[in-house]
Amino acid sequence: MSPEAMRARIDSRACLDFLAQMVRHKSYTQTEGERELAGFMVREIQALGLDASLTPVPGGRVNAIGRWCGAGGGKSLLFNGHLDTNPVTEGWTVDPWAGKIDDAFIYGIGVSNMKAGDAA
Repeated sequence: MSPEAMRARIDSRACLDFLAQMVRHKSYTQTEGERELAGFMVREIQALGLDASLTPVPGGRVNAIGRWCGAGGGKSLLFNGHLDTNPVTEGWTVDPWAGKIDDAFIYGIGVSNMKAGDAA
C-alpha cells in the first residue's frame, strides 16, 4: 500500500477524539489518575485485537503494555511513551482537561508532550 493510500485511510476525527479521551484523564505522575489512564489504554489496545496488560513498576505505578505478535522470527519494533503529566500551570485560556478540539487545534494537558504520541 502506498503512503498516500495509507494516509487516506486515517480517520483524523477518530484520532483526535481518542486523544481528547486521553486528555480527560488527570494523569499526574504517581497518582490514581495515571493508573486509570494506563488501564484505559490497555482496554483500548485490547479492543484493537492486541494482547495487553498492566505491568507493575516501582512506586506503585504501572505500565500499559500491548503486544502484536508476528508469525515469523524477524526483528521486533518497540513503541515507548509515558502517560503521566506535570501539574497544570497558570495561563490556560481553555480547560486543560476538556480535550477541546476546534478547526485548527486540540487543547489539553499532555497533548504537546507524550499523549499525542501515545495516541498515535
